[in-house]
Amino acid sequence: MPKYFFSQVCPERCMSDACGEELEDRREATARARELALELASQQLEQGRGPMGWVEVEDENHRPLFMLPLRAVAS
Repeated sequence: MPKYFFSQVCPERCMSDACGEELEDRREATARARELALELASQQLEQGRGPMGWVEVEDENHRPLFMLPLRAVAS
């Protein structure tokens, strides 16, 4: 199974994913990125801030695949 890396970039922190996760395909990687983005956005909203930042997804060779803005998952 391919490995995907999920870095979290927010104004107050940047957390690089050093371990990665083995997932079936890019569809599962997208779903995992949405879960992480929703968690971060929820934390920020609970603190009275609008969702700012994104989750960056890389493939097993650390090539960027896509970025998911937190505001895209916040409602």
